[in-house]
Amino acid sequence: MHRYWTVLTAGIVTLVVTVLLAGCSSSGSVSTHKADSSGVTRARALIAAASGQVTWTAPGPAFDARPAAGKSVVWVSDNQSIPFSTDTYAGFKAGLNADGVKTSIFDSQSSLGTADRGIRQAADAGAAAIMLQDIPSGGVSSAVNYATSKHVPVFGFTTQESGVAALAPLSGQTSFCYSCAGRLMAAQAVVQSNGSFKGVIFEATTVGAINTAEVQGITSGVKEFCPQECSVSVKDVPVATWASQMTTATTTAVADPSIGYLFPIYDGALPYVLTGLRSSHTDNRVRVVSYNASQGIIDNIAKKTPLTADPGNPSAWAGWAAADQVLRVLTGHPAAQDAHIPLRNFDASNVGTLDPGKPDSWYPGVDYQTKYRSLWSLK
Repeated sequence: MHRYWTVLTAGIVTLVVTVLLAGCSSSGSVSTHKADSSGVTRARALIAAASGQVTWTAPGPAFDARPAAGKSVVWVSDNQSIPFSTDTYAGFKAGLNADGVKTSIFDSQSSLGTADRGIRQAADAGAAAIMLQDIPSGGVSSAVNYATSKHVPVFGFTTQESGVAALAPLSGQTSFCYSCAGRLMAAQAVVQSNGSFKGVIFEATTVGAINTAEVQGITSGVKEFCPQECSVSVKDVPVATWASQMTTATTTAVADPSIGYLFPIYDGALPYVLTGLRSSHTDNRVRVVSYNASQGIIDNIAKKTPLTADPGNPSAWAGWAAADQVLRVLTGHPAAQDAHIPLRNFDASNVGTLDPGKPDSWYPGVDYQTKYRSLWSLK
């Protein structure tokens, strides 16, 4: 959230890139070599390790966040109609409010021009900091430079791979390990198919670096666990075109009877993918593995739709992690380079235990709010 959907274009672009893995034919067909049972075993071990309780790793040293109380911070959202956006902002707001920091939101509605305007308005209104959610800073560089010229720090949220230093002039960034999510998605397909499948990744290059990281995670994971019997190709479907083009992209992909898996990199595309599978009468043949574990979408696993796995990160926790970045900088401390937001696997083995109305409970093992309060020297 994975996680997650910035739009730079309004058209659908088909990326003519086919990732052919060692042992697969030049046409992308599955080879006739014997499946690698050791790869399936290793993939199964990865899934098991990611399916239990999550753990806490502090993003940085403890500090006193109380001097930031009373300041105002603006969250510039990519699109508040997307559940991930609303869930992460709720966490961001709760985290900053715990320290007495006020928050407000500006919805760019997936428009870089609108986001540019929102950044400038926030800077002119005296915001102490600005958080860009799923908006690549390069697409609004003029507005970011304007804000920083007024000494308003600007932060990125889920626009880069975790652990990567924020792109200048951003003051910090909060993100997930998208390559880890992609690797876990690959492991699921390898295990479910017993090490023999051909699939299509539906990427969204318009979201930039995080798309690249997740796609690389899937392709490298397939190569790691299933180098002879598995192959994946990549099709680019911009987020802005999902409603109009994703169903067609799905039916086109599964017209090839050898395709057994689809990997939409964000599960927000699932409704359109499922429509395509049903209309082409391939919903009994093709399985779907996605990412983000979004409320209302992850339920499809238990309903026995083609969605078989949907790993994700805790959205509200991610919002608190973003709040941590802002508080560090506002109190004169360096931003943390890695928020260490956990990733958990979800499939038929554990979705039945989830409370649909309490997504925080899907990630047991850590009271992250108490952890952050302690980190910030709050009671």
